[in-house]
Amino acid sequence: MRIFHLADTHLGYMNYKRVDPETGINQREQDVYIAFRKMIDVALEEIPDLVVHAGDLFNTVRPTNRAITFAFNQLSRLAEAGIPLVIIAGNHETPRLRGTGSIFRIFEYLPNIYPVYGDELETVDLQIAGKKVEIQCLPHIDSEDLYSQELSKMKPGSADYSIGLLHGTMSGLEFDYTMGQFSEMAIGGNILDRGFDYIGLGHFHKHTFITENCAYSGSLERFSFAEAGQEKGFIEIEMDNEVFSAKFRKLAVRSMTDLGFLDVERLDIGQAMERIKQLIDTTNIQDSLVRLRVYNVGREVYDNLDFNLLDKLVSDSLYFQFDWSFTDDSIYSADYSAHYGGLIKEFGQFLKGSIIEGLDKQRLKDLALDYFQKEGVEE
Repeated sequence: MRIFHLADTHLGYMNYKRVDPETGINQREQDVYIAFRKMIDVALEEIPDLVVHAGDLFNTVRPTNRAITFAFNQLSRLAEAGIPLVIIAGNHETPRLRGTGSIFRIFEYLPNIYPVYGDELETVDLQIAGKKVEIQCLPHIDSEDLYSQELSKMKPGSADYSIGLLHGTMSGLEFDYTMGQFSEMAIGGNILDRGFDYIGLGHFHKHTFITENCAYSGSLERFSFAEAGQEKGFIEIEMDNEVFSAKFRKLAVRSMTDLGFLDVERLDIGQAMERIKQLIDTTNIQDSLVRLRVYNVGREVYDNLDFNLLDKLVSDSLYFQFDWSFTDDSIYSADYSAHYGGLIKEFGQFLKGSIIEGLDKQRLKDLALDYFQKEGVEE
């Protein structure tokens, strides 16, 4: 039996101001659609026995009509090919209020598509190649207590193959696989000892094997510069009686490059501009997403930067982000193209200067960061 495991596709994600000339929509939104379509193309070409999606199909609770239509059309391709897909809701698409309802309901009308989005553990039982296969699905639940309660119920049944499908952060291990979001749920390492044949995880965007048979597939696209240099794709699992193998399969997506840090503390304006130019000229930035962090920037250097020249130097990129770190805190800018510190940093500065009796600033900051990330806002 062959299984494709993917997650964190974030359909509907938008960022930056560039527009795809052919479709007229946000270029990064289009990039995400292209990556997902490539994944479906591979499935239709190779016909796996099962596809599992471990959450965050959409980027928001209320995706746009365009994102919904795209998702429905692509999943219809799987349904028509007779390839079963089991998909769970992640934290990005799970409403905080039950009355809001889940967009996943529309997929119930597609044959061979099994959406799981309720506030409880649910098992999907399938017959595949003459074998009984159970997929125990724990979607995101917006309650730590309820999530933990449902998680404790997960254990293999009597099927020939038992698969666990979860969305959250693996905690209690040497490293916590977290995205730093306020709403993420802790899975706990004891899930590894319950005897599942495979555990497919979603939420952490870097593909990672926790054990031989437990893995995060990672996201299909890169959504922040923290993911620069990471390969993107899905996991292919082969199970045949006592034979088991799992491997990561790469998909080609738009390049993202982090040029690292440039210290200009001891440089004059001419030297600083030349060092920046050298870094850009020696990097292939064509149609890429690029970031350069310049730190120890003095007022004299910043006031004399030739922003028109910088625009010309980076014009071949899809998006180029300069992060400026200043020696003088009175200089307010983190991204020259925006001429302000970015929404996240600006909000942090606002909170820092606010004097409101009884205000839990850290909790408010965490909530805001979670909302910003769900909408694709970056620093």
